[in-house]
Amino acid sequence: MLGHPVDGAGSLGRPWLYLSTSCGGRPIGRWYNRDELTGGPFVSSLYDMAAVAMDLMGPVRTATGSYQSTRRSEGVIVRDCAAISLSFERGGSAQLNYVRGFPAPGLGAGTRILCEKGYLIIEGGQIRKLTPD
Repeated sequence: MLGHPVDGAGSLGRPWLYLSTSCGGRPIGRWYNRDELTGGPFVSSLYDMAAVAMDLMGPVRTATGSYQSTRRSEGVIVRDCAAISLSFERGGSAQLNYVRGFPAPGLGAGTRILCEKGYLIIEGGQIRKLTPD
């Protein structure tokens, strides 16, 4: 988990928008390709994103989502994508997106956090802080 990179000394202020995207560029492997083994797309792919967003933004007020997949005749998932939108009790929102099973190398994962006094960009294991200064 991120912890709270916007809290403490040099704070960026309260977060207002949390954007997280993951694009896996490889076949969906082993047990991840069956809903009955993974618990479905939320459990297998979006729970980490949602947990970090809620840790940072607080309790959820509303949630909406969508899911699409391409499957072989026996039900094995070949390609899928999902999106969840969250709004929070203290204000702000999050958009969480993932796709799996697309051509390599994929786009990887990235997160953007927009705060009252600046931004955090998290990509490739690096965290960049952007402020007006």
